[in-house]
Amino acid sequence: MEDDLSLDEMAQSIGLSTAHFARMFRKSTGETPYQFVLRQRVERAKAMLRAPDARVLAVAVACGFKTQQHFAKVFRDVCGVSPTRYRQDLMDSEVICTSEAHSEDMLRL
Repeated sequence: MEDDLSLDEMAQSIGLSTAHFARMFRKSTGETPYQFVLRQRVERAKAMLRAPDARVLAVAVACGFKTQQHFAKVFRDVCGVSPTRYRQDLMDSEVICTSEAHSEDMLRL
């Protein structure tokens, strides 16, 4: 997913014309090959952003985005929040879950 993969290369790899491949891909998945690749990259980025020390730029590059700005735009389009906000929301929810678990433990005592 981090490599550039052209539509021609994808079509050629399974022996179809570019136009036919794109049509069939969209028909079977509901999205274009490009949209599919971007979504897969964002899913990988979401997993990487769970690491609190992961830098957003490093995640962007590791997921195949050329710039942090393009990564942030695509991430926001797919997830509705920026990568930084996504990670902050994750951290906040983990703190809430941890404190809830602690409260439940205290209630059992």
